[in-house]
Amino acid sequence: EWTLSGKPTVLGAASGAVAGLVAITPASGYVGPMSAIIIGGAAGLICFGAVRLKLRFGYDDALDVVGVHAVGGIWGALATEARIVPAALPIDQM
Repeated sequence: EWTLSGKPTVLGAASGAVAGLVAITPASGYVGPMSAIIIGGAAGLICFGAVRLKLRFGYDDALDVVGVHAVGGIWGALATEARIVPAALPIDQM
């Protein structure tokens, strides 16, 4: 947001933080700290892109629920599968 509009906003920072938390929630018990940082950081960028698409498609989403929660949750679920640590799984699931 800062690079595109020239100034940061509190709403943008809060949305980025929420996007990272939404994305890491599905993986919270199964990934390490570095994977969590990667998943959360990528979620901020992906969700920012999804929120920007709202303007292009013209749908009404005043609180950016679709762009942050839906897209962030989907990204988190997919990233959990990619970054899961096998040692965190019970033996019968391996």
